[in-house]
Amino acid sequence: MAETNPGQRCLVTGGAGFIGSHLVEYLLASGHTVTVIDNFSTGRTENLSHLDGDHRLQVHEQAIENHDAVRPLFEDVEWVFHLTALADIVPSIQNPLDYYRSNVEGTMSVVEAARLAGVSRLIYSASEIRSDFVD
Repeated sequence: MAETNPGQRCLVTGGAGFIGSHLVEYLLASGHTVTVIDNFSTGRTENLSHLDGDHRLQVHEQAIENHDAVRPLFEDVEWVFHLTALADIVPSIQNPLDYYRSNVEGTMSVVEAARLAGVSRLIYSASEIRSDFVD
């Protein structure tokens, strides 16, 4: 990961997930202030519970596709790590609109909020890569 200057304000979407919570822990240990946005549909409060009491951490339970609610959280943020995604195959077939709202509209909401706030870096990552080849 590229070096960040200590004391930067960072925002992590999906920060209560497995990967996101480890990133949050790393950023705090590196001296940064961290805002987490997570709707806890797959993320867990237990993943962040050991960080309770750290005044540099703010956790907001919110869906990223709710642009009006998340936009103010991007103010004065320098780096955004966008990790939020719904990725399970069967539920995505059963409830495609939920996945569209979260993955497409949610990502657009994050990008637009970051743009409007003048965020200097936006890092997007997906932990799920699926490939089923049929011979």
